Amino acid sequence: MRNRLATLLVFLILGLVFSSAAQAPQPPAPKRLTCEEITGGLYIANAQMSEQLREANAQLAEARAELAKRLAPPDGSVRPETK
Repeated sequence: MRNRLATLLVFLILGLVFSSAAQAPQPPAPKRLTCEEITGGLYIANAQMSEQLREANAQLAEARAELAKRLAPPDGSVRPETK
């Protein structure tokens, strides 16, 4: 009985040691951003989106001009607007 108890105690201690060693350390908490950092990031994102929108509008204008050129009658007359 005493031998069994000692064996059980050894396995229990080994189990606790290995289980605590197997646990990964907790990662540090993420840094909270300040209002200025958030506002600055939003300002930069807004500027980038505005530039992309300007580029897309320029491409759309070019595509519309090309389409109008292709749809124009070959004799150079102006087509009436259709509704």
